Amino acid sequence: MLNNNNNNNNNGSDMGNVATFFGSQPYVFKPIIKNGTIDTLYVERPSVPLFMRNYDYDVSRTPMLLPRTRIDQFNNVITLLPKLIDKVINRFFGNDKKHFTDYLNVHELVYEVRKATSLDFAHLTSRYDASLTNDGLQLLEINVGSNIGGWQHDFIHHLVFEEPELRGDKQCWQYREVLNGFFKQAQSIFNSDESGKVRHVLMSSSNYKGQNKRNFEATLRKLINHGSQGQLQLTFYEDFNDIEFSEDDKAFYDGRQIDFVIFNFSEAVDEGLNGFMIRLCRCQKAGNLFFPDSPAYALFGNKLIFALLHEPEVLQMLEHEETHLIEQFVPWTAKFNSERLFYQGCWFPTEKLLSEHQQDLVLKKAHSMKGKDVVVGRFTQPQEWQTTYRNLSDDGDWIVQAYVDQKLDKLDAFEFVWGFFGFGEKYGGAFVRGSMKNANGVINSANGATEFIVFEEKNTLRI
Repeated sequence: MLNNNNNNNNNGSDMGNVATFFGSQPYVFKPIIKNGTIDTLYVERPSVPLFMRNYDYDVSRTPMLLPRTRIDQFNNVITLLPKLIDKVINRFFGNDKKHFTDYLNVHELVYEVRKATSLDFAHLTSRYDASLTNDGLQLLEINVGSNIGGWQHDFIHHLVFEEPELRGDKQCWQYREVLNGFFKQAQSIFNSDESGKVRHVLMSSSNYKGQNKRNFEATLRKLINHGSQGQLQLTFYEDFNDIEFSEDDKAFYDGRQIDFVIFNFSEAVDEGLNGFMIRLCRCQKAGNLFFPDSPAYALFGNKLIFALLHEPEVLQMLEHEETHLIEQFVPWTAKFNSERLFYQGCWFPTEKLLSEHQQDLVLKKAHSMKGKDVVVGRFTQPQEWQTTYRNLSDDGDWIVQAYVDQKLDKLDAFEFVWGFFGFGEKYGGAFVRGSMKNANGVINSANGATEFIVFEEKNTLRI
């Protein structure tokens, strides 16, 4: 066990000079800083699978630590929020297709698939991105589907305890494997229908080439076979057009019935796949397929949903505990292309609000990824801010959101975004992106943030 000279309450767990525990923030740590930047893991080692040795993003040598109290809070969000979102969508839009598609800026296909789908939250695969502040957890967005990132740490987490500063400290902390949770989600769906039957998973490896592609496929096959005790078998496809469908709504590939389809993101959002997407959704509706990229579930990742939750009309129709859930976890958000906005108890003309409260607001594009199309008011020059919001005044795919100021005790030099996974209605692990205060306030791996592997108190793995 490493020495810890910090006198704050740490629930009996130590991580030496790496982790310190500041009162209400027991996950806080001290990163190793070298030459003004966070020191990172060297991943080009024999113990790392070949496909991960040239990982695109930097990963901190020191981990983040997660106590059970935080996991309980994550579970509350995962269990309660999707059901509330579903209720709000049903009550606010009813059967008005145009209102639905206009407000949420989606294709008619999304409305049709949602109406034809009996939602089962066991099928929801999600990652909740959030800031943890002195006042609690504030969600920034929800990502949904089989392409959410963060699972890559499954293949490099062991390196943390190979670091000289951390060796030997495995007694209190343990890593929760994200992909294991993902595939267990699929197994639980299948086993509720017909336990013991071998199920076939179809996915693409097109993000990798040559030896990396072969290594990725071999590594995933080994992982899924071991984790499922042989009940899940993995097949990789080269062309999604080779998937065939039967009249009784079953999907087949290479003559074998497929039970679980994992798309590439570019394929999942291509509107040219409308007919193909509908066939996959029909298979899911018939109970013959687990398809986490269905538009009926992907809708929960639409950033305009947060604006919907804060509509005054919505808040008036909800019960007290439901409005409390929104106020507790979802920062104020509104559709940007509105003439006026209800903010902190008052109505403002939109341009007046943006002008007078620049330091407190963020502009985000609803359908965008990897930290793109995010403008943080306090990190933007006033003229640029004004030009941006005036150019976007008629664009229905943007939201304005309250800036979440972390204000973490003794860590003013750092900012973090937590990503915690929900597989069905269960917490399934986490990872963190963080940086020293940067120029634009956008914390994303693709924007230069450093990733942090998350370890949990050992007894939490039963949760």
